[in-house]
Amino acid sequence: MDIDEFQSIQLEDKVKSSQRTAKEFAINFGALKPEEWAYPMKGGRVISPFGGKRRHAGTDIKTKAGDPVYAAFDGQVVLSGTHYGYGLCVIIRHGNGLETLYSHQSMNQVKVGDWVKAGQQIGIVGRTGRATTEHCHFECRINGRPFNSARIFDHGANKLKNVVLTYRNGSIYVSNDANSVGTKVAVHSKGSKSSTAKRRTTKRRTARRR
Repeated sequence: MDIDEFQSIQLEDKVKSSQRTAKEFAINFGALKPEEWAYPMKGGRVISPFGGKRRHAGTDIKTKAGDPVYAAFDGQVVLSGTHYGYGLCVIIRHGNGLETLYSHQSMNQVKVGDWVKAGQQIGIVGRTGRATTEHCHFECRINGRPFNSARIFDHGANKLKNVVLTYRNGSIYVSNDANSVGTKVAVHSKGSKSSTAKRRTTKRRTARRR
């Protein structure tokens, strides 16, 4: 049910040209009004968390086939379509360096360039792409790098946390206090040049044996 590392790299490359890189900013999620955020799947439960042995880049949230998928925050759609193992995928860029991704949908209901509001339906739950059950693969990203969405969402309660996220010098921090930087947040490893080289070497060796 997870997206493999190579496909995650490809997706990052695909949207890189449309991203705006901010050197430093802070997002006070606790200050958002109820209409300024939404949980992507009402009543959803996590079936595969961020990270782990598979280095999962997102959080898999399950309800049932045909349920609506909602935009977590206001923003602009920068990708909408089929993309490798993600299946039908939507990426929304928000006005503060934050992006959210939703994939495996049976239908996308927005197109690139659309401005969406928090809580607006953007798709329908499905199992397109690399998925073994109907669910939504949900990612939170800062400047293209996925981080654990559980740092800003309480997935058990389907609520946004009262935290401040700070992006500084290429690193992400989360704090309960707007006056402190807080603790550093791990981002998903998309693979180093060495790991990419290892894959290529393995492919060459396999080809020679054949």
